[in-house]
Amino acid sequence: MLQPGENPCRIRIWTCGKASPGRAPAAMYQNRAGTGRLQVRKQENPFLIGGQGSSPMGEDRAVKRLFGTNGVRGVVGEDMNPELVIGIGAALGSMRRGRIAVGRDTRTSGPALTAALRAGIMATGCDVVDLGILPTPALQFIVRGRFAAGAMVTASHNPPEYNGVKVIDTDGTEMGDEEVVLLEDRLFARRFEYAPWDRVGRQSSAPDMVEEYLAGVCSHFSPGTGRGITVVVDPGSGAGCRTRWIFTIRRASNSPRSRGMCPPRL
Repeated sequence: MLQPGENPCRIRIWTCGKASPGRAPAAMYQNRAGTGRLQVRKQENPFLIGGQGSSPMGEDRAVKRLFGTNGVRGVVGEDMNPELVIGIGAALGSMRRGRIAVGRDTRTSGPALTAALRAGIMATGCDVVDLGILPTPALQFIVRGRFAAGAMVTASHNPPEYNGVKVIDTDGTEMGDEEVVLLEDRLFARRFEYAPWDRVGRQSSAPDMVEEYLAGVCSHFSPGTGRGITVVVDPGSGAGCRTRWIFTIRRASNSPRSRGMCPPRL
């Protein structure tokens, strides 16, 4: 319900129980009472035509319908499923021709959704390089200037039943809103550029590429930094368990492990 004096074009969507004003999605979302889950309410937005939002003031702007500020997220098996992720992969591969890097965090649903993401990308003829488990900044660092794009399967700080996809552009930054709108248009219209049987993409694994990210971080420290200091690190069961620093680290276990659950630790 609009509040007194509120702009009628500022339609609210509910995400994890909090309202976010300012976006007008084609299919509005509402929160299921007390669950924090997203439920699609089929209601067309009269101000959305062809991926462009038009306000009564005549100002045209790109409007994202699915992706938020940090990609798209949802409860696995409900809002987030392999069918959706295959489509995201196919839309990305249709837009960014060339090698595409993918990575994931430690969530238990990560392998299944990453497999779906790879399948969608390869179906468009793009090669996929799977970097495995690594932090999102590491994927961004590796993608920059070396890959056509990247995609990270992660839901950040959300509980373990959530997962999502974040799309990285060739410059290593998250894909901009206007490009995301084009990706969403392809996804909703199922307008994918699938490759013929003899030109589908290939898959390769390169988990050791995370070392390039670590080398880049370490290059900002003077030689000898941290010498004589013992640092204990708790990566919180997250992708940080895959990064090794210039310091001598003593973990709570002999080797880094992840549980895919939040909030338990190593």
